[in-house]
Amino acid sequence: MARRQLEFCVLGWLHDFYLMVNHAWVAAAENIPVIAKFRRSAAGARFGWALTFVSVVVAWVFFRATSVDAALRIMKGMAGQNGIAIPAGFAFALEPIQGLISALGITSSNESEVI
Repeated sequence: MARRQLEFCVLGWLHDFYLMVNHAWVAAAENIPVIAKFRRSAAGARFGWALTFVSVVVAWVFFRATSVDAALRIMKGMAGQNGIAIPAGFAFALEPIQGLISALGITSSNESEVI
């Protein structure tokens, strides 16, 4: 299967999965009052916005990566599996909380990896 065809298949599968989650959520909200109340709340609206944003970002990664393997490596990096590094130019702004940042294992670096 050509690379572009595989990308569109992955996007289709993600879209189908997202639709299944949405339909399950709507059905649960119709039957479970706590979920229905959360869905109508401001916190529920923010949660829905954030979940939609993350879902779109995940789909874009698979669409723009050079291969599915590269997309999975990018997703792994986005989840912090390769460590977390902030640009060295921003380190000065975080000086007041440097102890916390070090305790969390976050480093600063001038390097970036292109996948």
